[in-house]
Amino acid sequence: MSDHDRYIDYGDEIDGRPGHYGDVEVKWQGRHVLRVLHYDNCGDPAREGYADDAWRTRFDSIGARIALPSDLTLIAQAMRGDTAVGPSAACSLRTIARGSCLAAIRSLDTA
Repeated sequence: MSDHDRYIDYGDEIDGRPGHYGDVEVKWQGRHVLRVLHYDNCGDPAREGYADDAWRTRFDSIGARIALPSDLTLIAQAMRGDTAVGPSAACSLRTIARGSCLAAIRSLDTA
């Protein structure tokens, strides 16, 4: 562990701004699911703490699970978000993330 890490508590509140999270999940016919969520910690990237700066992190996600005949299930998810730290647009670090996936799963009855 570095000397810098010994003084950082990653749960410390630096900027006094509460974040928020919310999700909605819908199920139908007992076999299908759709879920949407949003996360934003509302961090102020320009605020400095004792040993670290505030990071702003936010993302949105949507996912679905659909059960088809013949024991086949499709699962899909898409996500986008970003995280940033730094005192100004000229002196900051921002990372943008986007991703998606699709999976087909089939149950193999070995009995």
